[in-house]
Amino acid sequence: MHSKGSPSITDLLLEATQKVNLGSGTVRDKWSGIVEVPGTGSDFVAFIHHAGIAMNHMEFKALNNTYEAVYHSNYDSFYWFSHFGDPDFSYHAAIGKVLGYCVMRFANSRVVPMGLGSYATALNRYIATISNGTSLDFSPISSFEQWRLERRQLKLNDD
Repeated sequence: MHSKGSPSITDLLLEATQKVNLGSGTVRDKWSGIVEVPGTGSDFVAFIHHAGIAMNHMEFKALNNTYEAVYHSNYDSFYWFSHFGDPDFSYHAAIGKVLGYCVMRFANSRVVPMGLGSYATALNRYIATISNGTSLDFSPISSFEQWRLERRQLKLNDD
């Protein structure tokens, strides 16, 4: 599985993918657990980049990249998927179950299930990427991540 989107929903996706079976394991077994940074070339740009609304794009990618060969071509059809891409539609069903689980959690939670710790971790990854060779000061963001990690360690020691 491949995921691009808001880091704040990483924890929810980890939870959902552990709950959904796929083959002899779970969807989580087929995913690295990393929500990558979304690009700017899709329909979600207005939501995440302009309005700041959390979003996620999930898909299963074939190991041999067979879908990329037919994507947006005359062969990108129900026939291709039902015969070559996902003949038993198990991957389609799994993604639907993961997204359904996430929607149910959002709809039924008193507190929106957003993981700000995951967001801070992702920010640190982004900072490490862009701060190389610049004089900008990112210490306020980095110090929050350090505080969060220390707090987590204290909680683990208490348990």
